[in-house]
Amino acid sequence: MGEKIKETTGIYLHEVREAGGKAWEATQHALAAAGARAARYGKVMQRKLDLAAVDRKFEGCYRDLGRLAFVAHRMGDRSFFDRPDTLELLADLHDLGEKREALVREIEMARAGPEEEAAASEQAEEGSATAEEERHL
Repeated sequence: MGEKIKETTGIYLHEVREAGGKAWEATQHALAAAGARAARYGKVMQRKLDLAAVDRKFEGCYRDLGRLAFVAHRMGDRSFFDRPDTLELLADLHDLGEKREALVREIEMARAGPEEEAAASEQAEEGSATAEEERHL
């Protein structure tokens, strides 16, 4: 009877270990997926903070440009767009607009996930290659 108990206990322990291994694998998979989602969320939030900073800079530049335009108009300055400070502000606005567009694309790609992010970057590369070819024509 002692051997019967040992045999039954051995089978039971093997089943418990097997079930425990499957549970551990499922737990590891769930933790990895949650970690990936958390990292993606962190990336999205950081890009949103960067986007807010760029928007504040853009608004400040836009306000300064409007102020300069108003002063130039009141003074009767007809060469407003030829002035160096105006050209500098317009260049800054252009750069900030490009940064904003890039951040918005990064946020969309980070939200999409790794599979869709790879597909979107491939499409962007194809689009830039097509645009480059059109420039040469």
